[in-house]
Amino acid sequence: MSENENTTMQGSEPTEEKRRSLASITGQITHSIDSVLSPGDVAELRRLTPSDPFSPAFFKLVTSFLESDPGFPSHGKARDEIERRWAVFIQAAAQMKNLHSMKVGLGYALASSGYSELRLVRLLRASDPILYREVRTAAHYLAAKAQTCNLVDMAYLLLIQVGEKAESVRRSIARDYYGYKTRSEKEN
Repeated sequence: MSENENTTMQGSEPTEEKRRSLASITGQITHSIDSVLSPGDVAELRRLTPSDPFSPAFFKLVTSFLESDPGFPSHGKARDEIERRWAVFIQAAAQMKNLHSMKVGLGYALASSGYSELRLVRLLRASDPILYREVRTAAHYLAAKAQTCNLVDMAYLLLIQVGEKAESVRRSIARDYYGYKTRSEKEN
């Protein structure tokens, strides 16, 4: 396993450049889903599963936006795992078509839409493959409520699962969620 593959699999602390890259790639993927892909391709992406990402639309996105990233594994188990994580993200983004907003953090979106605290805790404590299910559940819930959110937060949650950045992402989501809940309770 190369150093890049190991770094990607372990979710080590990304550099600022890599963080911008993840946000940029996420933005390109959501833009493609929202505005470029055909309705049939988007429907196909909604049916993706981590164990069965074999759809032309998925691989179009992978080859268009992910393979040019120097940290993206070229082959082997590392490649398979990162494709599973991206399949979950892409399925969630397709489910939440036209609901991506950089202004609404995931924690805030979940709290303001009534997502239960128990579900939030499961989401924040989960790792592969349970995390895949929890992200899909959260995306489905937000889509049903037509609640916008920053899908970059979901990408971070899926793609950076260990290390200080992973903990920081989870804490940020929790702070936003409980901050909204606290303010809402004080207003009532």
